[in-house]
Amino acid sequence: MTGTSAPNRLNKTVAAGDAYQGPVTDGYGGIGGVLAVLKMRLPIAANALQQGDNTITFRFNTSNGLSMGYRVINMNLLNSAGQKILPDSAFEEAVPASWGPPKSAQADIDAGKNLWMTAQLKTNYLPGATNIIAKCTDCHTATGRDLKYFGYSNKSIVERSKFHGLTELEGEQIASYIRTLPVKAVGRPWNPPYQPGPGLTSKPNDEWAAGAGINNVLDNDWDTIKAIFPNGVKRDALMVGDSNKFKRFAQHDTPLAFQLPDWNHWLPEIHPYDAFGKANVDATENFKMYKELRQSLQGKSESQIKTWFNESFPRQTNAAPKGYFAFTNFGGNHFPSEITSKGWVGTLDKDMRVPANRPDDAKKVYSAQLWKMVKHVELHEEFGLTGMGKEANNVAWAGFDSKEALPRMWIGAERVVFDVSPFLSYLVDGVTGSTSGNNQFNYDYLSNSWYQLQLLLNAGQRSAGGHRAVDFGYAYGFLNGMDRFTNYSQAGRNFVWAIVALDESDTDKGPNIQDGWSLRRTDIGNPLGFVNDFQWSKVWMTQPTAEARQVRNLIQQVQLEKSATWLPIQYFFKNINGNLSETGDASNRKDGIDDGANFMRPIYVLTGSNPEGRNQAEGTHSALAEYKSRNIFPAALQNGWATWAQAIWPGAGNANVSKWEAVKVATQGAAPAAPGLSNGSAGSVNVSWQAVAGATSYNVKRSDSANGPFLTVAYFRTGLSYTDTVPVAGRTYFYRVSSNINSNESPDSASQQIAK
Repeated sequence: MTGTSAPNRLNKTVAAGDAYQGPVTDGYGGIGGVLAVLKMRLPIAANALQQGDNTITFRFNTSNGLSMGYRVINMNLLNSAGQKILPDSAFEEAVPASWGPPKSAQADIDAGKNLWMTAQLKTNYLPGATNIIAKCTDCHTATGRDLKYFGYSNKSIVERSKFHGLTELEGEQIASYIRTLPVKAVGRPWNPPYQPGPGLTSKPNDEWAAGAGINNVLDNDWDTIKAIFPNGVKRDALMVGDSNKFKRFAQHDTPLAFQLPDWNHWLPEIHPYDAFGKANVDATENFKMYKELRQSLQGKSESQIKTWFNESFPRQTNAAPKGYFAFTNFGGNHFPSEITSKGWVGTLDKDMRVPANRPDDAKKVYSAQLWKMVKHVELHEEFGLTGMGKEANNVAWAGFDSKEALPRMWIGAERVVFDVSPFLSYLVDGVTGSTSGNNQFNYDYLSNSWYQLQLLLNAGQRSAGGHRAVDFGYAYGFLNGMDRFTNYSQAGRNFVWAIVALDESDTDKGPNIQDGWSLRRTDIGNPLGFVNDFQWSKVWMTQPTAEARQVRNLIQQVQLEKSATWLPIQYFFKNINGNLSETGDASNRKDGIDDGANFMRPIYVLTGSNPEGRNQAEGTHSALAEYKSRNIFPAALQNGWATWAQAIWPGAGNANVSKWEAVKVATQGAAPAAPGLSNGSAGSVNVSWQAVAGATSYNVKRSDSANGPFLTVAYFRTGLSYTDTVPVAGRTYFYRVSSNINSNESPDSASQQIAK
């Protein structure tokens, strides 16, 4: 079996002659578990294969009651050098697009459609199985297009029909109906939907959901970094030219060493009708919104759909939501709060979670979440919504203006996908609600999967903010947990999260915790920051390769450059003008309180007498002290970071200043000559300087006060000039430069000033 699994330590080598039972079968779900595609190698003893016909046999030992078998996706024989013995031409891959209906008569096709919509199903094929309320159309996409789209064979459709109590003929009729649906057959059951990989963005819109394929799940996590920097670790891979503007990150085309759930793991194991009763479920907000959306979209052209989305403004009081608001209502956290608040799963534990001793209730809750996901896929794919996100979401009046959206996205600005994780489904730690199995690995893997899918399907499109559509700070914790639990570095995926967080915050709205440059989202100490026992800390901090050092330093560089784009006062106050100071109108002061941490307020500072346990200043200071002790960063980055932090959290008195000075490193050599300044276009300043003997690069620093603080707006420039765009008009700006000789930084030059 080929493909890969999330942690590549699960790739299994089996001793010759051993019966293969699956890699850690009980711990990872085995066949049908969360890592549904696994790679293994079977050593073959000398002379075990002879010239001529040889037979390799695979055996399915037992069923878990849901799975009926397995698939061998690919195989080959390798020589001692790891080279393929059998040529690729020896294998013929089935092409789902060429499959026809097993019954071609129109009467059979019509019968199959009727069975899909109305057939009475049973829980399974075993004696004594009971009838269920749900029909095929309820758990799958409404028309069944998912089975054709993801390449389920006629045989698999027939066998699954028999599993649910139908006859062979009825299964063939359903398969015949599925084959005639007007939808492409581009996916395969083992290819995870939306799996990122090279070329995915360039595929037609109606092929995007099929993903880039299981072969684009990497074996080596560091290959994600190589994909991001194909031409070497250079600043222009992340930034627009020499500006401080982030490029839109091509995350859909960036492969990961992390296998997302295949379509089988999207499908609910029990429909909410059978879990909670049809009348109860039909009355929930989710079901009402789904029916409203499907009815409203049915029969509309693309232009009519775009118009319909914008018809929701203004939303009338007490009126049923429609258009954009209807879509955002079909999400959020209605499931499972609608379930748990009504007591449909019994009494919750003290933390308001489904207890571990009720796995059947956990399955009901998680399956309701999966139902919601299947129906979102149905609506987005059947009505072609993923390619019209810019138009459908370009509704600034709703607080979501997606003019900078990526080419493909799910509609809305809510945490629709994010909240499907077992943790956010109110399940206790280690209980997944899935047949994958109840253990910590599966729990963390599934949670990470839905967080990753939210990042791919809609990370906010440079418009959403706060905890929407991705709660970055929250997700970092689960990234940490996955790294810690598997003992397998998630450094590449970790880096993707960091880049997307920076990208999403670059909204041209300034420092703004809701929809601008948010310290919670782009925290310079997170997610590549703290030195600990995680595997990625070994990659980035304690045992970095030369390439890892380059990557680590680059992301800190561009993050600090962007953070220094604004004056410190812009982090404190909502508006800036010539008369505004830090002691200005209190009503104009930013709130900055989010998730228990206090950001962007000078009254929350680094002090010994009143430390804030989750204060960003405390965490930043601790990180900088650790980095200095380990000589992690070049001097310019270490000093620039400490200067920026001191400017943002100024504190009071000499004790606070000395704390920040203590985490700087000493400068070396002579200061460069003062720079030359000239006015550029559109509020820009041209800064130039003289070469310094032996210098490898230069840093440009700016302040709106002769006394500083001077924040570094450009690090490690190898030329002798830089163009800076000032943040506020009508002020005088002061510029200095310093030089770098390898990893050391010189003292600053004298400053020069210019009025803008």
